[in-house]
Amino acid sequence: MWTEQESPDTNRVVAMIGPAEVRAGSTVVTRTIETIEAVGQTQSIRSRADAAVMHVEVLPRYVADRIGAGSRALRDRPTEPAAAYTLTPLVSVVSYESCAGPPAVRYLRRDARGAIARDEMLRRVSDVK
Repeated sequence: MWTEQESPDTNRVVAMIGPAEVRAGSTVVTRTIETIEAVGQTQSIRSRADAAVMHVEVLPRYVADRIGAGSRALRDRPTEPAAAYTLTPLVSVVSYESCAGPPAVRYLRRDARGAIARDEMLRRVSDVK
């Protein structure tokens, strides 16, 4: 289980990510992934893929990295490659495995025009205390 720790329950994102599966002789990596995005007291956006296929995607840098938008790092690298799983045409889950810190999962939901509507970095529930 993965979640964001700062949001109240009525605005929280939760993701459940199953183990990676690889078929013999294939380079395709799949996972079962389910997400719930709370958007108020009674509504939620649910997404699920039983065989989400990992692919490389070039994404805008995470919002937290944009603090000080005039920074040289953002000007030099406004996007970054990432291992992504598409759950629906509008919802993706992105895996960040870091040597320098705990692993994280990014939840991205786009609006009908393709602009980012929700962008959250999730941490493993056992790491959130």
